[in-house]
Amino acid sequence: MYNGLINERKLMADYTSHYGAWVETDGSYGVSQVVMFDVDALDEDQWELLDSLNDGAKFDFVYAVLNNEDLTEWEDR
Repeated sequence: MYNGLINERKLMADYTSHYGAWVETDGSYGVSQVVMFDVDALDEDQWELLDSLNDGAKFDFVYAVLNNEDLTEWEDR
């Protein structure tokens, strides 16, 4: 299995972000900015909030959580 990622950039100890292609087991695929993180990086309430957000807001929300940024923008919805 190839473990290298093109243009990978380590941002913090608990996640990485890079621009690349991906394919899921269900056959969906794409090319975009991807953030990979440990499942435990979000608590139960944050996972529920993530599920309720529109697709366009999910990346920014996760990025904010992982960087300990203010989440008021999303929590007020």
